[in-house]
Amino acid sequence: MQLHNYMASQSLNYAGHCIKPQNHRYRKSIGKSCLRKITRPLQLKQTEEKDKFYLLLLSFNLWKRFFDFNISIKYNVAMGKSPPKETIVITGGVGFIGANLIRNLLEKDYEIHLLWKKSSDPWRILDIKDQINFHIIDIVNQTKLKSVLTKINPSVIFHLATYSSYRNQEDVNQIFDVAIKGTLSLLHATKEIPYKIFVNIGSSSEYGFKEKPMKESDLLEPISFYAAAKSGQTLLCQTFSYQYKKPIVTIRPFSVYGPYEQKDRFISTIIRSLINGETIRLTGGKQRRDFIYVDDLIDLYTKIIKNSNKLSGKILNAGTGFEYSNDEVVQTLFKVMGQKTKIEKGKFPKRMWDAPHWVADITATKKLLGWFPKYSLEKGLKANYDWFLKNKSLYES
Repeated sequence: MQLHNYMASQSLNYAGHCIKPQNHRYRKSIGKSCLRKITRPLQLKQTEEKDKFYLLLLSFNLWKRFFDFNISIKYNVAMGKSPPKETIVITGGVGFIGANLIRNLLEKDYEIHLLWKKSSDPWRILDIKDQINFHIIDIVNQTKLKSVLTKINPSVIFHLATYSSYRNQEDVNQIFDVAIKGTLSLLHATKEIPYKIFVNIGSSSEYGFKEKPMKESDLLEPISFYAAAKSGQTLLCQTFSYQYKKPIVTIRPFSVYGPYEQKDRFISTIIRSLINGETIRLTGGKQRRDFIYVDDLIDLYTKIIKNSNKLSGKILNAGTGFEYSNDEVVQTLFKVMGQKTKIEKGKFPKRMWDAPHWVADITATKKLLGWFPKYSLEKGLKANYDWFLKNKSLYES
């Protein structure tokens, strides 16, 4: 009865207008006693058959509308939990950054819908899979995508889906299919949905080589197929935003690291090598990058949800404003953890996109969102080391 009354109070006002709580997990209908609150003002005393008919029709429509709302709960009132805030759709949610984003949003009680391509390995989110709504779909399939998304009716969309963001640059067609065809399909499929914000995830690789901190207004000079595809994706989203007046923002992350990162990435590799007492192999060059801890990036993403009204058409960097060489990162890790392992320089091949300078100018991001990174390199490496130490089993297979 306590739950019944609580849901009734949250779902109605006396004038008969229904308010749909943003929750879809467990369903509990409201009884006839509540419905009488809706129909009572409509109990008119006309005797004409026409008036009776319209009254009956109106009552029926109210009844149907009331139950079509599928008023439900995702929380336990006895436990003091509040209802979910909004419905969020995520593409690329089984990846490193997506998994961290989903975990953060679930903690904040958002309703998560994941557009999932079955070929993607969901190992990062297996322990929370029961809290997520999965939709098996290829985002290039616009017809099916529109049908699914119209039913979900999300208020926020995070578009993280990508292909070949790391070393493999061979399948150029697949890279562009996801970045251009997939993004355009997603934009068109959600065009009629009145979402609050569409967050497109770009890449710092769009900038190419620069001699100074990279600004959002810099000329794009991509040097890989992946970077070229992401540049096109960003410009496509910006143009779509201007053309159709849709609230779309693009975030360009720099070198993100943290829990659930792919095991052959630089920082996850050196941490696991230190834990296992294995040799760390580095390039022989002076490449430098702007490393941002994933918790800082997710904090930025959640700020976007709260400040969506001023971001339409914007492009924002996500970095720290500081750059480090690989050797400096390794030495910082040794210092923070108070232990060392063997280093071999020049044993890891240099990549075509390695550069002596790669750092974000985050002035615009700070000004627009009041955001700034809270994790120094030392703090981030320590947090990441501790996480890997507790979750070694995830990387053993």
